[in-house]
Amino acid sequence: MHCDWVQERLEPYLDTELPDNERSSLEVHLQICAACSAELETARKVQETLRTLPAQAAPEQITEAVYAHARADLRTRRRVWLQGWTTGWRPVLGVAVAAILLIFTTIGLQDQEPTDTATPAEIARAERQAKWAIAYLSQVGHRTGLTVRDEVIGYRVVRPLRRSIQ
Repeated sequence: MHCDWVQERLEPYLDTELPDNERSSLEVHLQICAACSAELETARKVQETLRTLPAQAAPEQITEAVYAHARADLRTRRRVWLQGWTTGWRPVLGVAVAAILLIFTTIGLQDQEPTDTATPAEIARAERQAKWAIAYLSQVGHRTGLTVRDEVIGYRVVRPLRRSIQ
């Protein structure tokens, strides 16, 4: 352990800001090195003396200069942030607007009437197929002991089919 390494860390050690592994290494060195222990005592006395001094007010000129610099820095940071936000978020906003337009277009197209209508022959064919399906269900119901009422099937199957075709 070099004394230079220890002396660089005396102030953080006194302020309890050293990580545990560095603190323990420093304490081992302080037990065997009289020069570094004396430096530690001097640093401790300086800290105690500085803490007993009364607080001093900074001159008004310095205070104003610091505040002016802080305000200018804040304005600069705000301007940079806004520029970054507008340039960085433009693609995101563009995609969001495109997605919204796509959604509204899709909804608008769904509300339109279909352009191709079924011919009377297609409707008659669909009705025959529905009746055949109902007859088949009825036969299956009789064979299994379950009777399917025609009005229920007509209400639940045929009417919705007829509405969807027309």
